[in-house]
Amino acid sequence: HTQLLPGLTIVRTSLVRRRGSASVTFRVLDAGDPVAGARVRAAGRSGVTNARGTVTLTVRRGGTATATRAGYVAASTRFGCCR
Repeated sequence: HTQLLPGLTIVRTSLVRRRGSASVTFRVLDAGDPVAGARVRAAGRSGVTNARGTVTLTVRRGGTATATRAGYVAASTRFGCCR
């Protein structure tokens, strides 16, 4: 018996540069619907999505953002920042 878990999708929705850092907003979705309570990790920072499936992190470098939540397959996306 193989159980298939739904997969998350993570997208960068905005980036606001500030001196040497940036506020980056990510949205986590399941088949187009927002996922609340997903953990997003990026550039040494982490946060949890709100009811709209969004979280904003202040980072000093770009890289890979990863979204995880129990009962889902994790998702990752690369993002730039801070040049």
